[in-house]
Amino acid sequence: MNGKTYELFRFTHPDGSAKEWGYAEMGSGSGVYEVRWGKAGRLVQHQLGLTLATIQQRRTAKMKKGYQPVGRRLINPAGEVRPLPRSQPPAPERPPAPQPSPRKRKKPTIDIAAFLGGDEDGFYF
Repeated sequence: MNGKTYELFRFTHPDGSAKEWGYAEMGSGSGVYEVRWGKAGRLVQHQLGLTLATIQQRRTAKMKKGYQPVGRRLINPAGEVRPLPRSQPPAPERPPAPQPSPRKRKKPTIDIAAFLGGDEDGFYF
């Protein structure tokens, strides 16, 4: 589907119906914006040639009215709203290479019998 990527906002009425409002830059780095609005999923009304300052003011006003951000969506010239195509999933991360465990020092064995003396006299402590 061809179309432009818009930042989309939705207002849901108490009866469950919804309306949407979105904006997109007309050209990469142009500083000129287009706004589209209408019933949810079909934004046929539009206005061209807005500045970033105007967009920011309108966005703030919409948020105060109860519009919620939906995210970025594609909108074709007929006003149909579609999700952005999924990009390739990122390659799974390789688990880190196992680190060699530090060498464990063997504790020297101690012959306790040497400290206590032998058991030749029958005494054992």
